[in-house]
Amino acid sequence: MTIPTNAGELRRLIGAVEAQKAGIPSIEIDNYELSSQAHRLAGMAALAHLVSAEGAKVNDGTERTIFSLAGIKASSTSGTPAVLSNWIAAAKLKLKMENRNV
Repeated sequence: MTIPTNAGELRRLIGAVEAQKAGIPSIEIDNYELSSQAHRLAGMAALAHLVSAEGAKVNDGTERTIFSLAGIKASSTSGTPAVLSNWIAAAKLKLKMENRNV
C-alpha cells in the first residue's frame, strides 16, 4: 500500500485497524489456556487480514511485533492488540500534526 495522500484514506485505514483489533478477545484468567489460544489465533488472523486487504507489513518476531501500514510503523513487545493500538495512536497523531481533525 502506498502512503495515503488524503486524510480520508488514512481515517479509513484507522477504522480498518480498529475493527480488526476489536475482534481480538481478551485473555481471561479463569480460562487462561483456552482464552489465550483464542486471543493468539484472532491476533494472527487480524494481522493476516490487514496484510491481504490493506497491504500492511508485519514482522512478528519472538520478542516484538512490528506493524507497518501507509508509511506508519509501530512496534510492541506486548502482542498484537498493543501493536495495533500503537499504530492507531501514531496514525491519529499524524493526522493531528497535519492539522487534519480525526
